[in-house]
Amino acid sequence: MDRHLAALVLEEIASLLALRDAERFRVLAYRNAARAVDRLDGDLAARLADGTLAGEPGLGPATVGVLRELVETGRSPLYDRLRAETPTGLVQLRKVSGLGPKRIRTLHAKLGIETLDALRDAAASGRVAGLPGFGPATQRKILEGLDFVDRSAGRRRQHQAYPTAHRLIGHLESLPGVRAVWMTGELRRRNETVGGLDLLVVADDAAHADAVLDAMLALPALAAPGRTAPDRAEGQLAD
Repeated sequence: MDRHLAALVLEEIASLLALRDAERFRVLAYRNAARAVDRLDGDLAARLADGTLAGEPGLGPATVGVLRELVETGRSPLYDRLRAETPTGLVQLRKVSGLGPKRIRTLHAKLGIETLDALRDAAASGRVAGLPGFGPATQRKILEGLDFVDRSAGRRRQHQAYPTAHRLIGHLESLPGVRAVWMTGELRRRNETVGGLDLLVVADDAAHADAVLDAMLALPALAAPGRTAPDRAEGQLAD
């Protein structure tokens, strides 16, 4: 577990906490911690061992505790619990332009919306416009956002993909025997939306290449991982 992958987990914890209406300071704590870890100098495990991580700006006892769990076990019980307890549909709603955590919570609390289909039905029938803080203009924007999600099913906007891609590249570059890592596919071509994060890794030999693939399959934020060829691994990152 290195700082790049740890930052990815911390950022996702912040997003899941926001969906669950956690205190704003707690959400910001994990988001700020992710950025602090991105900027961190030195090895994450070494900084934990010598106690200097606790004094790093942007990190507090709770976030350092999560980092310790990630380094020692490769997992975060908090992240695993939040993923298990948050309806998958609520996570999917984040794809709709104009829907932040606060509005998603309102849709869930007032209309029981947990899926994209339920959101479309509510917006098409005019029920969304009547909610506090929404209105006809927001309802129209949500319908347009849903149309975009339909046209780009399974895809994400380029600017949303880059932070995750850079963290994954940093993680892979830190692995033994890795010579280089490049973005490829739609991300390298700077398409408006991308269907996945395609990364090409050059390793010293077959043994190191296998180790890289195993490391990819062990990512804590990866769902349904698997090898699709001797030199290729795939999985689904959190949306």
